[in-house]
Amino acid sequence: MAQLSQILKKATGVVASRGEGVLLYDEDDRRYLDFTAGIGVTSTGHCHPRVVEAAQRQVGTLIHGQYTTVLHRPLLTLVERLGDVLPPGLDRMFFANSGSVVFVSYSGSPIMKTTFLPMPALPASSSR
Repeated sequence: MAQLSQILKKATGVVASRGEGVLLYDEDDRRYLDFTAGIGVTSTGHCHPRVVEAAQRQVGTLIHGQYTTVLHRPLLTLVERLGDVLPPGLDRMFFANSGSVVFVSYSGSPIMKTTFLPMPALPASSSR
């Protein structure tokens, strides 16, 4: 039988069936305060009506438009709006879903050598 990898440790055995605001509900409708939230709900909570409506509207129009292949109006609007509020000199956008994507994208690029500074060496840990 297939199962999830044991490499990542589960914090709980809760099987969430739905979420509302800061609450999660399991399959027996028990509620839990969601202290972990996650990147998709940290700012607004689970299933905020405005977020749900905006997501439904977008998914009904275009689910994914990779900007290296095609452009789409929501992306262009976001770039314009960010340009209005970013400090002078920050005028180029690079959208990625993780730091590793950024690193791989810029590896070997002259931009990598000028934009990212090397990390300082960490001090040796002392055992007490």
